[in-house]
Amino acid sequence: MIVNKGYMGIVAGYGYILPSEEGGYIKGMFNKNIMLELTGGRTLSVRQKTEHKDAVIITNNIVRDCYDGCRAAFIIADNQVAETSGGEAIFVGEIACNNRIRGGTVQQKIVVGYLDGQIVACNKGIDARIDSYGYDQDYIDIVNNQMDCNGRANYGINMYKGRYAFISYNTIYNAGCDGIRLRGTRYSVVDHNIIIDPSSYAAGYKGIYLMAEGTVYATNNRVHDNIIIATADDRPDYCIAEADANQDYNIYERNYLSGATSGAMNILGAHSLVRNNFGFSNVKTVTSDYTMKWADEIILANASSAAIKVTLPDPAAYPGYSLMIKKVDSSTNAVTVEVADTASQTIDGATSVSLANQWDKVVVVSDGSNWYIKAQ
Repeated sequence: MIVNKGYMGIVAGYGYILPSEEGGYIKGMFNKNIMLELTGGRTLSVRQKTEHKDAVIITNNIVRDCYDGCRAAFIIADNQVAETSGGEAIFVGEIACNNRIRGGTVQQKIVVGYLDGQIVACNKGIDARIDSYGYDQDYIDIVNNQMDCNGRANYGINMYKGRYAFISYNTIYNAGCDGIRLRGTRYSVVDHNIIIDPSSYAAGYKGIYLMAEGTVYATNNRVHDNIIIATADDRPDYCIAEADANQDYNIYERNYLSGATSGAMNILGAHSLVRNNFGFSNVKTVTSDYTMKWADEIILANASSAAIKVTLPDPAAYPGYSLMIKKVDSSTNAVTVEVADTASQTIDGATSVSLANQWDKVVVVSDGSNWYIKAQ
């Protein structure tokens, strides 16, 4: 079918076109249609209801000046969508895979997050992004997509709340703002993504950014084995960052980070763990009293001006992990290493350890309740 210069295209379940239902289900396939200049919306669409899972939209061409693209069917696959005026090239029902989208006057987007359990995989976009509908939905997988964002003032992948998402093996080029933004997302995995030149619209965004959505915080996420490289004139200030200390209990490991203007990482949660990231040093020099975070690994304490107290983080957060504190100055001022809660935590049974001489050190390991000296 070829539809050219109209108001709507093929719409099921709304009572417009193809309104028939069998036992509450929309059954059928929208296949090999060419849609041109449909200005009213709903170019190829199924009403977004759970009982409409049997509809499939595959191998269609939606080219130029349609309001939107493929919407809400159970499977949306192998479609070509270009230059929709409304920007919603793909509105995901359950599965969207192997689609090709391209922007023009308006950047195109794949919209996720209307239902739990959606899968968005192997899609490619030029002048495109992946965005969230704005519902708090769980178990969303965004895997192996390639998006060239063309430097527009938007995010490469924008997640809204939700839990247990997997954002993996995606390649994001030229995101104008953050490459991947987690807004109140919890208990999710962001891994093996390649993010090239985020913040290309204006300097100061991030490669991966964790922030709150209202009072829902981005917590308990695992961010590992990502590659973030910035080479453009406008660069991110940090490759990976938390907005504030409320974004907490996140784990950052084995990321490759290069090109940010202020630093590779800015991790503010007291219980967020940072280990083995290339381009980021866990070594911190302090010259006054300091309370360690789990983003720290080695503290070099310079007490040349006055004695210093270094307070350990909560050992309950990461059993089995170690921290080191070393006195680096030659003065007689002591560096005291102490627990955060003297009522319930100890270091080998004591509440503190003193480092009196230059190059004295203590390496402590957590068992989940207390600290034990691993080396001195």
